[in-house]
Amino acid sequence: MQDQRHRRRRWVPTGVLVLILAFLGLASGGPAFGESASAAPAGPSAGIFDGDTIGGVSVDDVVSALGTNHVAVIGTTASESELAQIAQQARDGGVNLSIVSLKTRLTSKDAQTLAGEIKARVGGTVLVLTPDSAAQYSDELSGSQQSAAEAAVKAAGGDDVSAARAYMESATAKPFPWSLVVIGLVALVVIGAIVYGVIGRNRRKKADHEALADLTLGLGKRLQVLAPLMLTITSRIGLVDRPDLADRFNRASGDYTRLGGVVATPLTSRAEVDRTAAEIATVEKTLDDIDRQLDTLLPGLEGPSPAG
Repeated sequence: MQDQRHRRRRWVPTGVLVLILAFLGLASGGPAFGESASAAPAGPSAGIFDGDTIGGVSVDDVVSALGTNHVAVIGTTASESELAQIAQQARDGGVNLSIVSLKTRLTSKDAQTLAGEIKARVGGTVLVLTPDSAAQYSDELSGSQQSAAEAAVKAAGGDDVSAARAYMESATAKPFPWSLVVIGLVALVVIGAIVYGVIGRNRRKKADHEALADLTLGLGKRLQVLAPLMLTITSRIGLVDRPDLADRFNRASGDYTRLGGVVATPLTSRAEVDRTAAEIATVEKTLDDIDRQLDTLLPGLEGPSPAG
């Protein structure tokens, strides 16, 4: 095979499906280099013509020529040593590559069938290079990897060594870590949600604390309003012989003093506010009732003014 030659290959875009499969990381054992899956050999006997011969090329001869260096150079001037080095570099990179360089002109379909037959016998990944076509078959490379390797071979042009090297470099290249990017994005979203939640909770707590402080202040003012009434009842309660009123007043006075201590600092919950408000309402009602009874028992007797 000449060192510099142009191969006529048919390249069919893999389209959106390959992109989806590549993103999901699904490995594809199907053909690349422009052939559809239906055109690929399904097993060792598919696509065989004239008794294990495809387009005039003996599958047995090719497999035998691969030998231990995983390279078969049949009728071409391609450097077997350079191709063997490329095959070894691919294997060092995790791709079990076998390279076939043929002088025989094969159609794209025959080259694909030959690659599949060889892969069925030796496994791994097979690259077939002919003057008119190039084909690959792999049970190791994903659809996106095969597509990228196909493009690399097409761009390399030239001789079989250049094409094989381009294929190897593409096939063994480390793919972009999309999974890490996705994981990173998910982590950022989760962290953002947590931070947002914490900030929101802190804001709500601050708003609740301010609201509770205002409510507590309002309760304190209600108690302050009762101070003059406490004073006038205190000045008159001893003037009547009503132990029951005195007892009620003492209890209400004790609750008044206790509640003053309760509202001295902001209450910590709405439930506590509601409970304290109910207790103040009870004291208000009790003191008002005692005051009215004293007005009845001591008509015309006014209690002292708040100023004394």
